[in-house]
Amino acid sequence: MSIIMQKCLRFPLRMHVSGLFMRSTVQEHSAFRFAVQLYNTNQNMTEKPFHLNYNVDNLESSNSFAVTHAFCSQFSRGVYAIFGFYDKKSMNTLTSFCGALHTSFVTPSYPIDSDVQFVIQIRPPLKGAVLSLLSHYKWNKFVYLYDTDRGKSS
Repeated sequence: MSIIMQKCLRFPLRMHVSGLFMRSTVQEHSAFRFAVQLYNTNQNMTEKPFHLNYNVDNLESSNSFAVTHAFCSQFSRGVYAIFGFYDKKSMNTLTSFCGALHTSFVTPSYPIDSDVQFVIQIRPPLKGAVLSLLSHYKWNKFVYLYDTDRGKSS
């Protein structure tokens, strides 16, 4: 029993998380702040064993230099996880840093096709669901509408 108590006493009472957001993603930044505030104001100690401290970097662009600078800045603060979005310009930089530094990157961005360690994708991949629908209903033709530039050639 004393070993369990010693382990619990070592667990930090404050955990540091961060956010990387483009300046244009005001709604996503607000949702992140709201989620942290909602968690921190929860009075149930079994649901909230620690307090979340957060820092946010707002990026002008997703070029590799800006992403590298922001990621290293957040990592130097001792964060346990980084929340944010990636696009085709920043994806390789972010996944590379996450793997090298063993830092989790939590994202609601559209899933990448390969399985990347330390990247937690909140949004499930759609390919399996679409293929299941096509197979189940035996559709030969269909139209798939989406509201993102993903897949658009540069």
